[in-house]
Amino acid sequence: MKVKDIVKKYRIISNASVIIQAVKTGDMIELTEQQLKDAGPDYVMQMKINSIEIIDNVLTIFAE
Repeated sequence: MKVKDIVKKYRIISNASVIIQAVKTGDMIELTEQQLKDAGPDYVMQMKINSIEIIDNVLTIFAE
């Protein structure tokens, strides 16, 4: 499953913050509301999901 798939599904039911953490590099990217609406940046949306964590209205996606 790709990041864009879960972001599209999850955003329909929640207004949580979305953070993408790259598994290999440890980089964290917080997506803005506009980026979520536009389904971008493309390189992030194409990353493959390893796991998902939801804590205190923050959706964290660990991807590569």
